[in-house]
Amino acid sequence: MFNRKLLAGALVLGVSVLGMLLIAGCSSADSQPSDSASPPATSTGQADPGQATPTIPPGAGLLKISTAGDNAFDKSSIQVGAGLWSIQFANNEPGLECNFHLFKGTDSSGASVAATDTSRGPDVRSLDLDLEAGSYYFRCDTHPDMHGRIDVHN
Repeated sequence: MFNRKLLAGALVLGVSVLGMLLIAGCSSADSQPSDSASPPATSTGQADPGQATPTIPPGAGLLKISTAGDNAFDKSSIQVGAGLWSIQFANNEPGLECNFHLFKGTDSSGASVAATDTSRGPDVRSLDLDLEAGSYYFRCDTHPDMHGRIDVHN
């Protein structure tokens, strides 16, 4: 038969380890949006070519978008809350010339909101924007088939 003290000690240890894992999983220092998130940039900026982590304005959310090979972005449909956002575009394709261009509306016929300079990958560029509620369309100007949509809600 099992020793009750040994079994109780193992149970306490197991519960303690499980509790620590749950706490560690819920308190990530890198709590940034993937395909959706809430508030968040003002002014337009751009990272220095080759800068891996552009500066994020205080109070802004971070939205990362990158090339995914085959002339595509890694995200095609994104939902975020209105407010300040730092959009970081990573061109991960060596030698490929790309940019990130954001338009108001559902296609490129809408007003241009902002665009990064076209650069040869690998490179990271950043746009700091104050996004209002509505639909936005993004694309690469050199590869118009690379496109997606950002829906901004209040």
